[in-house]
Formats: sequence, C-alpha cells, structure tokens
Amino acid sequence: MKYTLVVLAAITGVCANVIGAPPADQHLYVPLEDGKWRCLGNPDVVIDYGQINDDQCDCPDGSDEPGTNACSRSGNGGTSADLFYCHNEGHFPGFIERFKLNDGVCDYDKCCDGSDEYKSGACPNKCKEIHQQFVSFSKRLRRDSAVALVQRDRLIKEARAIREKLEHKIDKLKHHQKVNGDGDNGEAKDTNDDNGDGVRDDVMNKIVRSVDAVEAKIALLESIMTKMMDNYNPNFNDGAVKEAIKDFQNYMSEQYNDDDDDDDESSSQLSKLLQSLKLSPSSSSSKVNEANEVNKQIKQYQTDIDIFTQELNRYYGKDDIYRALNDIKISTDYGDYKYKIALLDSIHQDKVLVGKFANFDEHDESILYYTNGSKCWNGPHRSARIILVCGKTHEIISISEPEKCEYTIEMTSPIACHELTEEDIINRFKVDFSQL
Repeated sequence: MKYTLVVLAAITGVCANVIGAPPADQHLYVPLEDGKWRCLGNPDVVIDYGQINDDQCDCPDGSDEPGTNACSRSGNGGTSADLFYCHNEGHFPGFIERFKLNDGVCDYDKCCDGSDEYKSGACPNKCKEIHQQFVSFSKRLRRDSAVALVQRDRLIKEARAIREKLEHKIDKLKHHQKVNGDGDNGEAKDTNDDNGDGVRDDVMNKIVRSVDAVEAKIALLESIMTKMMDNYNPNFNDGAVKEAIKDFQNYMSEQYNDDDDDDDESSSQLSKLLQSLKLSPSSSSSKVNEANEVNKQIKQYQTDIDIFTQELNRYYGKDDIYRALNDIKISTDYGDYKYKIALLDSIHQDKVLVGKFANFDEHDESILYYTNGSKCWNGPHRSARIILVCGKTHEIISISEPEKCEYTIEMTSPIACHELTEEDIINRFKVDFSQL
C-alpha cells in the first residue's frame, strides 16, 4: 500500500515529503514513472522508491537514507550532505548530524520539534517555548547591541584623538628640531661646520671685532706718535721721549719696507690664527658646550620622532579602533587560574606567559593571535587566540584548551559589534534547557 501511494504521488505530480531531506533537496527524491529511483551520486544504480529511508544502505553514496544513520552520504549532489533536516515549525529550520538520530537524546538546540527522535517519539515538540526564548533574547541582544555600538563609536573617536595627538607631537618635535638646528639631518651645527655658520660664526665674529678694535687703537697710537715726532723740540733733553720717538721711527720704517712683501703672508698668518682660534676649545668652550647640548637635544628630538612615527604607522585594525585599547587590561579568575589580558600586548595565566600578541586574523580582525608563550613541560610553547564577540564591555566569557598548551579565549567587546542581522541573532542564540 505504501508503494502504491508513492507511485500515485509521482503520477499526480505530488512530491512526497522525504524525511531528513531539506525542501531544497525534495525534488531530488521524485520517483521515476515505474516507481523506481536513481541514486543521486550513482544514477546508474536504480532501486525501488520504497527503499528510501528503510534503514538499509542501498546506494553507494548513501543518498537513499537521508533520514536515517544507516550510511554516510557524500558527493551525492544534495545540499544537506551528512545532515538531517528538522522542519521546526514555529521556529527556525535546523540541521543535525545523522549519527545523532534516534539516540535517545532530545537535541532541542537543533531540532526543537523533536524530529531527531522520530522512531520513539520521546521528544515532544518544544518549538513554541524555544521561539519565545529566542524572541526575548533577540530583544535583549538588539538593546545591548545598540549600547555597544555607541561604545564602539566612542572607541573610534578615542583612537582618532590619539592619532591626532601623535601627529601633533611629531609636528611639534620637527619644529623644535628645525629651530634648534639643521632639521634636515637632525644635528646642530657643531665646531666642524665647514660653512662657518652657527655657534662658530658667533665666536669668529667676536674675534674679528676684537682685531678691529686693536687695529683702531694702533691707528690712534700711530697718529699720536706721528704728531709727537713732527712737533718734538730736540732742544728739550728728555731721554724717554727721544727713545720713544726713535723706536717709533724704526717701527714705521719696518712697516713701510715690509708692507708690500708681507701683505699676503700677514693675511695668511691671520687666517691661520683665526682658524686655530676657531678650532681651539679653549677659545670658545662655553659656546662649544652650548653647541653640544643643542646637538644632543636635536638627536633626542629625532629619537622621539622615530618612536612616535613608528607608533603612528602601527596597524590597529579597521578604523584604527584597537589603538583605543592600548591601555585596557582584563583580569579574571577562571577555573584554578587568574588570567590577565592586555589585548595588544600579552596574556598571562597567573605568572606564566601564555603568549605575546602576534597579529590579527587575516579575514576577521575580531580574532587575535598570541605566540611565543612559556614552554609547556614536555610540550610546545604556549599560544592562544582570542575571539571577540559583541558586548557592551570587555569581559572573558570562556577559556578552553582544545590542544595541549593552545588556548582559546572568548571575550565580549564593543569592537566586535555591528548592525545585527537576523542570521547573527540566530547564530548567537542558545537554548535554555532549564526552562523547557
């Protein structure tokens, strides 16, 4: 009778509802006119339509058993692969692994209609109650998400302000560098400046002014002695005056005789003298010290500029948002340990280093990786990943160790928040079994 009904359904164009197959795959289970059916992955294999879901694996690809765990399915062209489809009327459809079928466990988080235990019927339909939980959860999540999005916007503004502050510091340092010395190479003009600029020019100018003053005094003295020599009365027997006039006459004679020959030599000697004075620490020790201090300060400016520029160029995720979390530290007791997390620095388990921040996930910046932690006893170096989920605050939700010394930490953070879709809410919803 069952076989006849299947054939009639095929003849009248009505597609029988094959348990375990999703609506998108139901068309694959339409029987042939003769009441036969071709295996999806092996169409050369033809079986009776009534052999579908008979708890016997008749097709090589297992496509004849979408509603039982009699055989594995793969590569059969369907969308459900090795999963059993639950209609979940009144809630949202779901899939469950077929090896969990009829195992005596009510998997209400996947099949709220209890269809995963269809043989025994031991699991009553709870879709109404579970959907009420979902509605309450959805309202709460949307409300919290709205608050978290405000927090996220605040973090973006903080990050932008931090960046602007860094840029201002760099500009200010460059200005000081330019004012105090050569802004191109970051060094003050020192005592070896071949261009004669800066501090040494001040010293040289003072020397030149001093020489000019001496020459002026010599010229005045020559003028006085010339007048004395021209107007001197030799009848006065003044030995001191006579000797002074004689010495002056000899001086003037030597000056005029050597004037032409010694111009170049004098100029050269003066240049050498000035150069020696120019390079002599004792001639301008205070100025040299001042130059050294200026040079030291400008080098410090350059060091600070390099540090701030490196920080400015560091990648802090989209919108630069992680820059606002540089100083945020999370501490919590979990299990037998106290965990301390500085998101962009390190993770500690008590005093043991779990890992140093290495990088963001290439495809999802809400996942952070940490490496090079303390070495485990007879094992690898510790490492971790942090998975951020949307939340108003930064709080640790769970910590697990799926592999030896490899930790997975789930945390809430406004950073992971975005405008929620229905799919986002469904994926985050967890059934409260205690309320069923």
